[in-house]
Amino acid sequence: MNQVRLLLCGVIDKKLAANGLSALQWGLLKALFDGRARTPTALCRILLSDSSAMTRQLDFLEKRGYIRRVRNESDRRSVYLMLTDAGRAVTCETLPLIVETRDRQLRGFTGDEVNTLKQFMDRMIDNLS
Repeated sequence: MNQVRLLLCGVIDKKLAANGLSALQWGLLKALFDGRARTPTALCRILLSDSSAMTRQLDFLEKRGYIRRVRNESDRRSVYLMLTDAGRAVTCETLPLIVETRDRQLRGFTGDEVNTLKQFMDRMIDNLS
């Protein structure tokens, strides 16, 4: 599984290089785009990242103008992450590259095999959570 992850990230990194993004950075943008996360803590949990690495990635994305940090008014110690128009645009612009890579990764699998693979992986995640 780790070899698949490393190979996948390597291919995605190469495809996103022209956009100045890495696979991890794209994953952050996509999680915000989809509404799966709104805070750095949620992103760490989703992407299995430590907080210092996450902070570096968020700093980079903020400098590029792809995200904004907004103080939580009810708890000034925490922030919400907002995708900017530029962040939405680059996510949409690069999505076809990710889909193309996913399709390449699953080439030769039937729909049933893909569903079974997803079920097995979900079960492993549940077992370890």
